[in-house]
Amino acid sequence: MPPHRRKFRIQSKFGEPRQWRSRKSRPCDACRKRKTACVIDTQPPCRYCERKGVDCQATDSGGSSAPGSPGRFSSRSMPGNLGNADAQASPSPRATFGPLATPRDRSPCPTSDQDPGLDGVDVVPTGASPVALTLMQPPPVPNQVAFPLPSPISVLVDAAVNRASEGNAPSRAVAATNSVSPLLVEPQAHTETGSVVVGFAAAAALQSPTPSVPAQRHNSPSRFPARNADKTAIYTLDDNDNVTAHSMGLAGEQDTELLSSFRAAIMNEADSIDSEILQIYAGGVTDSIGGGDGDAGERCHHPPVHFNMIRDEFMPLDNAVKVASSHRIEAAVQGCADHLVRLYFKHVHPVYPVLSKSRFLQTYADNKQVLPASLRGAVYGIASNFWHHDLTSPAMTVISRPDQHELFEQALTSLQRELHGPNLWTLQACLLLIHENSAENATIETPRVWMLAAQATACAQMLGLHRDPMAWQLAAWEKHLRRRLWWATFAADVWSSVCHGNPPHIYEGSFTTPPLRMEDVAQGEDVPQSLRHMVDDDCAVSDTAVCARFVNTVVVSRIVHQLLMSSFSDVAYVESMKDPVTREASLMQIRQQLQDWSMLLPRCISMETIPTAGVHHNNAPLHLSYYAAVALNFRALMSPVTKSAKHDPQSSLRRHFGSAIKEFGFFTDFMHGISPECLNEFWGLHSRSQLILCGNFLIYLFLLAPGPNQVRDTFALLGTFHDSLQRLSAVADQFAIGVLRPVALRIDSFFTQAAQLMRTNGQSPSS
Repeated sequence: MPPHRRKFRIQSKFGEPRQWRSRKSRPCDACRKRKTACVIDTQPPCRYCERKGVDCQATDSGGSSAPGSPGRFSSRSMPGNLGNADAQASPSPRATFGPLATPRDRSPCPTSDQDPGLDGVDVVPTGASPVALTLMQPPPVPNQVAFPLPSPISVLVDAAVNRASEGNAPSRAVAATNSVSPLLVEPQAHTETGSVVVGFAAAAALQSPTPSVPAQRHNSPSRFPARNADKTAIYTLDDNDNVTAHSMGLAGEQDTELLSSFRAAIMNEADSIDSEILQIYAGGVTDSIGGGDGDAGERCHHPPVHFNMIRDEFMPLDNAVKVASSHRIEAAVQGCADHLVRLYFKHVHPVYPVLSKSRFLQTYADNKQVLPASLRGAVYGIASNFWHHDLTSPAMTVISRPDQHELFEQALTSLQRELHGPNLWTLQACLLLIHENSAENATIETPRVWMLAAQATACAQMLGLHRDPMAWQLAAWEKHLRRRLWWATFAADVWSSVCHGNPPHIYEGSFTTPPLRMEDVAQGEDVPQSLRHMVDDDCAVSDTAVCARFVNTVVVSRIVHQLLMSSFSDVAYVESMKDPVTREASLMQIRQQLQDWSMLLPRCISMETIPTAGVHHNNAPLHLSYYAAVALNFRALMSPVTKSAKHDPQSSLRRHFGSAIKEFGFFTDFMHGISPECLNEFWGLHSRSQLILCGNFLIYLFLLAPGPNQVRDTFALLGTFHDSLQRLSAVADQFAIGVLRPVALRIDSFFTQAAQLMRTNGQSPSS
C-alpha cells in the first residue's frame, strides 16, 4: 500500500497583507465565494472589493480551511464536470463591464480553487511585485500535473463537440482579470469637447459571453460584448486609459471572419491579459448603387473589423526617455507655454487644422502631461515662429523666444518611444513634426521629410484610419476625427513624395476612407466657454473658411495623387507612352478637374478675401498647391520633351505650350498679390517644394519655347516672377526667407548661367 501523503495545514487569519497565491492569510468572503485570489496590499478592503465597492470581510476569520475541502486533484476539475465548474464561477453581467481598471487593479490575480491547507508556506518578501512572484516560482514540470483544471485543449475539444451537436456557432472565449477592453460609452454621453463619459447603462445591457474554457482560471469574463449583444453600444478606440488600439488587417495573425465567432485573449505567464480583441464592426453584405432599370446593383461583402486592445506597458528605459523629454520641453517653455498654445491656434491651426481644438484644449487644461511630449513639443515649436507677431502680454516682452531646435529635438526623441503604442495624439505629432523649419542653408529638401511622412503613414494605418469608420460602433466625434486625420496623412504623403519625385506610399486600393467633408473638420472647433480664455475670440468658434480651406487642400492633393500614379512612376510612364492618345485623354480629364476646382472655389478662401478675413487666415498656401498641380499636369501633357517635338507643330509639347503660358500668367499675378503680412504667416514645409516646382516650370517653358514670340513671353514671366521674389525677400522674416530662398537661388542661378549654357549648347539645351 503506498504511503499516505502528509497534509500540512496553516492557521490563517483575515486582514493582514495578502499577496497573490499566498495562503498565509484567509481570503475575504467575496473572493472565497468567487474562488478568486484575494489580494490585500496593506489592509482591507482587498483589490476586488475596493474596485466593486462591496464590504470586505471574512466570517470565522480565525478558523482554518475545512478538512473536507476539495484537494488539488478533485473530481470537480475533471473534464466531465465542466458544466458545474462554469456555473459556480459565473459572475453577474454587471461585473463584466465598466471603466478600465486602474494601474493598481491591473496586477495579475489568477484564480485558484485549491485547498489552502495543502499548500506550503510561500517564502517571498511581503512587498514583492506580481512579476517578481512569477519569476520566483519554479517552472512547471512537463510530465506532471501542474494545474487543478483540465487541459485547455481538451476543454475546447469537448466544448466544440457539444456546440456542434447542438448546432450552435462557436462562442467567444472568456478573458481574464484585468481586461484591457475599451471604454463602453453612452451614445449621447459626449461632451461638447469630444470627451467620453462611461456609460454604465449601456454596459449593463450587454450579456456575459459563454465561457469556452473553465471560468475558474480567471477572475471575471471579458468585457467585450457577446455575439448577440446590443448593436447600439458605442465604444472608443482612443480615449482608453493606458490602452491603445491597433488595427488588425485582413492579413493579420488570425482570420477576421473566424474572430467574429471565436476570439480569445492573449494571456501571459502571470495569468494576466496582454491583449484582447475588440470587434468594432461585424461586417456584412450591402447592395451597391444600381445602374438603373430596377437593377439593385452588385452585393458587396464587407469584412469584419477588429482591433487589438493592448495595455501600454513599456520598457523602463522607454518610459524614462519620455519623461526626460517631457521635462526638457516644459523647462524650455516655462512661463510661456500657454502663450504658445494661443499663438498656435491663431496662426497655424486656421491653415493646418489637424488638431481637434476643443479636445486638445480640454486635455491641456485638465492635465497637459496626458498629451504626449512629442505633440506638446511640436505645438510649442511651430508656434514659436510667431513669437514676435503677437506680444499682447507685457510679460512676454521680457521672456526670450524658446529654442525651437531643442523643442523639436526632444519631441522627436520622445516620439520614437511613443510609437510603441501610438494613438491619435501620436499621429497628430507625426504630422506636425514634418513642418519643422528647414535649415537656413538647405537648398534641396532633406530626405528626412520623406521619411517622416512614411512614419506618419505607417502610424495612421496602424490606427486603422485607412478603413471606413462610418458603420463602426464609435462615437461620432471619433469617426469625424479619424477621417480628418487620414486625409491629412494622405496630403502629407502626396506632397512629401513630390519633394523628391518618389512614388507615394499610399495607393488608391489601400484605403476605403470616404472623402473628407466639411463636418469632419468642423467637429471639435467650437471651444467651450470655460476654455475660451485660452484662445483669441475669433478662434473660439468654428470657421467655415478653415473647414473649406482644408477640404480643398485635400481635393488638390487627391488630384496630384492621380497624376503621380498615372504619369510619374516608372511603370506608369512606360505603359502610358504605349498609347499616347489614351494618355493625353486621361491627362486632359485631370486638367478639367483642376479648372473646375478653380472655378468653384468658395469666395471665403479666394486670395481677394485675405485683407478682410485677417492675415492669419492665409489662403496663399492653398493656391500655391493648385499651381504646383497645374505645373505637374502640363509637364505630363507636354511630354516627351525632345528636339523633334520642339520643332513638330503637332507634338503635344507644341499643342499645349500656349495654354501653359496663359495659365502661368495667372501664377505670376498670384505671386504679385502676396502681401508682406500674408508672407509672414504659416505656409507649411511643403510650400518650399511647391514654389520650386512652379519656378522650375517657368524655366522649363523658357528653354522649350519654339519661336521668338514664345521666348519673349516666357522671359517676361520669368522676369515678373523674379521681381516678386525680390520684393517679398525684402520684407520677409527669417522663417519666410526659408520658403523663398530655394526657388530664388534657382532663378538667380538660371539668369547667371543661362547665357553661357546657351552659347555653349546652342539656343537651348534641348535644341
